[in-house]
Amino acid sequence: METEDTTIINLLSLDEYADNMFSVLENLANNRLKHYQLQAKHVGADYFYCFDSELEKQKIPFVYIYDYRKQNIDSDNLATINKRIWTIGDIALAIVVYSDEVILGNLFKYQMKES
Repeated sequence: METEDTTIINLLSLDEYADNMFSVLENLANNRLKHYQLQAKHVGADYFYCFDSELEKQKIPFVYIYDYRKQNIDSDNLATINKRIWTIGDIALAIVVYSDEVILGNLFKYQMKES
């Protein structure tokens, strides 16, 4: 993975799960992952994290990650992210990473809350 990906992985302490995190800029060979990648790009995510489905024997997207470390916190951005992802309906969580804060959004609820 690229250096920036590794930084996000380290920042979120996801070293153990790095094989299931993908950048929207990454060149993916798997067609299903390419589809998930296009969905993530469509909603403006920088990364997507998948879990390994025992039932389907494949990776399933679960979290979109937004790297906003070079931007200011903007509640309008959070509302826009929430609306875009909520309409897709497949993603459970959004993680928005700012330089001084990480916001988790439970997308099964309509409004994103800072935590």
